Amino acid sequence: MKDGDFINIYDIAKKANVSISTVSRVMNNTGSVSEKTRKKVESVIESLDYSPNNIARSLASKKSMLIGLMVPDIRNYFHVQAAYEVDRILKTYGYTSLLSNTTRDLDEKIRILKLQKQQQVEGIITIGSDYGDKEFLQVAYELNKTIPIVQLNNYDKDLVSVYCDEKDGMRQVLHYLKENSYKAPIFISTTQNITNRAYNEKRKGYENALKDNFPDQEFLEINIEETSLEDLLGIIKEKNIDSIQCENDSIAIKVYKYLSVNNIKIPEDVAIIGFDNISATNYTQKKLSSIDHRIYDHSKVAVQALIKLINEEKVEKNNVIKPKLVIKETC
Repeated sequence: MKDGDFINIYDIAKKANVSISTVSRVMNNTGSVSEKTRKKVESVIESLDYSPNNIARSLASKKSMLIGLMVPDIRNYFHVQAAYEVDRILKTYGYTSLLSNTTRDLDEKIRILKLQKQQQVEGIITIGSDYGDKEFLQVAYELNKTIPIVQLNNYDKDLVSVYCDEKDGMRQVLHYLKENSYKAPIFISTTQNITNRAYNEKRKGYENALKDNFPDQEFLEINIEETSLEDLLGIIKEKNIDSIQCENDSIAIKVYKYLSVNNIKIPEDVAIIGFDNISATNYTQKKLSSIDHRIYDHSKVAVQALIKLINEEKVEKNNVIKPKLVIKETC
């Protein structure tokens, strides 16, 4: 076939010596096709450098096979891993994701949410706890009437939500610290947005678990955006802090590195625990203990719920997943 010639599904079927319906099943990942036939068809598609006209196909079938993904900060380890898992799982259903980095700016979040409709997506998954603004949700409610929306790691009673039981994670940590003879724990945070669900749940969970396990210990929270690492080191020494629970793994990694280069032995002098159990926690000098958010499980439940909504099937609105404390080398 000459360069520039128009290639269509009939050409693929002819070269692969299969029916047009078989090619269609392979391309749309539907129906039953043997592995041998599937590989043969995929090989022909690749050799012909074929890409179907998605716009024409969506107009004909009224299905775009596109899912909008929204994250507030693509640099955030949790957002990256969750988006990766969601995209990977969506592909098994034959869907392609359109990822948008919305930032945490309210107007930008609303603008991109509205833009998803113009992109003809069949569904939307928001990732992270930064999509709880009242104004954002009002737009989401209206859009949800025609395009299903699932929130991953956020909760709203009027939208399908998949989120972590952060309070239970904090309960596990404080119980572990008590059982292992730690006496002076602190909580280090970075979030400054009071509408962030995950932060609020972690903070409340930590405070409640502290009262249950360390009734004589004052609740001490240090926001690393307002307190320098140098000042943090001074507080640790002044108050004889022996364990730190961080809001997320990114903070835990920074704190671990700073304390280590300032001659604080981890975990002999101070234990450090993160939250999310991202892959980066396994690549510090000592593997960081963390609360496993179970990102893959959240992503799988979110995708499955969205597919059901697209197919107009019944779905559980409130999906809570318990995290798990993973002890490594820093506590």
